[in-house]
Amino acid sequence: MADRTNRPLQCLALLLLSVTLFVIAHMVEAQTAGGRLVITGSDASSVPAITLQAYGVAADGSPLDLSTQSLVVTHNNEIIEDVEVVRTVDTGTFTIFLLDVTSGVAAQIPVLQEAILRYVSSSFMREGIDYVAVYRIGATEAAQVLEPTPFYNTVRNFFATELATEDGPTALYDSAVNLLTQISGLAPDPALVPSLVIVSDGTDAVSSQFEAGDIAARARELAIPVHTIWLQNADLTVGQEVGRNYLAEVAADSGGVAARLDQPESTDAIFSRLVALGRQYVVQYSVPSPQPGTHTVILSLEDTPSVQAETTVTVEAATPVVNLNIPPESRSLTLPELEEPVSLGFSADVSWLDGVERTLQQAQLQVNGQPIADIPPADLGRFTVEIPNLAFGSNRIQLVVLDDQNLRGASPVINLEVAQGDAAIPEELQPRSTLAGMLPLCLGGLLLLALVGLAAFYAYRRGQLRLPARLHRRRAAPVQVDEAPAPAAAPAGGYYREEAPAYRPAAAPGRVAYLEVIASETPIASPIAINQEETRLGRSPNLSDIALTQDLTVSRLHATITWDGQIYRLYDEESTSGTWVNDQRVPDYGTQLVDGDEIFLGKVHLRFRHP
Repeated sequence: MADRTNRPLQCLALLLLSVTLFVIAHMVEAQTAGGRLVITGSDASSVPAITLQAYGVAADGSPLDLSTQSLVVTHNNEIIEDVEVVRTVDTGTFTIFLLDVTSGVAAQIPVLQEAILRYVSSSFMREGIDYVAVYRIGATEAAQVLEPTPFYNTVRNFFATELATEDGPTALYDSAVNLLTQISGLAPDPALVPSLVIVSDGTDAVSSQFEAGDIAARARELAIPVHTIWLQNADLTVGQEVGRNYLAEVAADSGGVAARLDQPESTDAIFSRLVALGRQYVVQYSVPSPQPGTHTVILSLEDTPSVQAETTVTVEAATPVVNLNIPPESRSLTLPELEEPVSLGFSADVSWLDGVERTLQQAQLQVNGQPIADIPPADLGRFTVEIPNLAFGSNRIQLVVLDDQNLRGASPVINLEVAQGDAAIPEELQPRSTLAGMLPLCLGGLLLLALVGLAAFYAYRRGQLRLPARLHRRRAAPVQVDEAPAPAAAPAGGYYREEAPAYRPAAAPGRVAYLEVIASETPIASPIAINQEETRLGRSPNLSDIALTQDLTVSRLHATITWDGQIYRLYDEESTSGTWVNDQRVPDYGTQLVDGDEIFLGKVHLRFRHP
């Protein structure tokens, strides 16, 4: 009797449990349906504007175009809807190939190597930007066989010898999950987008730490897509279909692509997906009342709030607050053509977040990421600049300053729209002085020049002024000479030219500057002191003070660093591959160097230090 009485209650409880599970399942599905966001960096040097660097991945693993999405930022629980994507950056990718090469797949190893080499080519991988590493599936965990490299030839040289097979059981689940956990720490740069490509028959006999579903679960948790390539194992009499289906499920559940080694078009689909994730977005938002300290920031999609990423942003109390005064209604102009530099006027003001007044040492206007002009700090109230690199469409304008405590500040990036048509420049962007306004200044200057000339002539006639025997040129033109044969072996500290140049003024007392060698084929000691007024870098020992003799991507005379008593400046010497500072090509008039600047000469990577 009691059983009959409780049966309706049992049915009701079962119904409630079913409904609960249904709702939970749909909530989980809703949270993952829109994809995921990942923040790879942040910058608070432009307060009240703050920038985030991020990328998005759709539910199917394809990249999200954040420039077409409505984004929302939550800054310390304050919702900010005015969020703008100001530019994109090619940060590159980090791909690990995890190989399961047992004796049963020996016949497919040449095809496997050919497939990876097809990815490591200009068709897919971008040399110097995308990184590749190779691991083997082991009995307990993955083992590295090729460390991360951004170079085609390094991978080609590795596969010059055919991979050897390994006998014995392999732990696919343990190897893959442990590698996913470590992959972010293995990346050469935290901004690189990581991916894992598993090449296996899909079977696992010895894993003890993890189970089949843990690979996709961990990949979703870390926002790392897992792509799979199925190998047919001749030693397996049964289970081929099961292994292939399992790899397909792992790829689908983690946002990856599944392929078969014997179908090149399917592996190429993986390779296309890998490099597509290498483009990231710089997102900018403004805080109404910025405060120093560490703040929690959440970036999310307005249409799908559950798709979000979280980070922390630290605002220093002494940060310079830079305002480039271009009101929204003045951020567009019309010009008939852009063949000649365009003269525009600007005004700016600088304060400090903690309210303490400091002295500005340097100020520089940047347009579209390139330094255009150094502005005297005293002229920031109103200054005129000739801009040679404006383009029709959107142009990024930013003012960067450095104070007497070596703290860097930057104005928020302002997008200046330039249309083609009859000239129309807003009043706020008009050059500083008209011809009528310049006339008194010119007359005064001419009068002053005449007085100085008369005084100099009078002193010369009385013998109190003597002209110098010769004038020293700041930069001598490179002398074309035949290169001497390189020595058989470079010394441990790299090759430095021993003969002294004709003119080398002594370094200023107390000045300490040096170059850190981050990447170079030439064995050279690091750091390298910069203790001359002019330091030349290149491949030729006869033309260079710092000779990178084994780096073939470096020109014979590649670049020159000068010191004028106040600042260091870097010039490109018409090199083949150009000279780059912080991903920006050095223009003909050079680039001023500040502490921490990243310098690239071909594939040589240096860091400028001037504490």
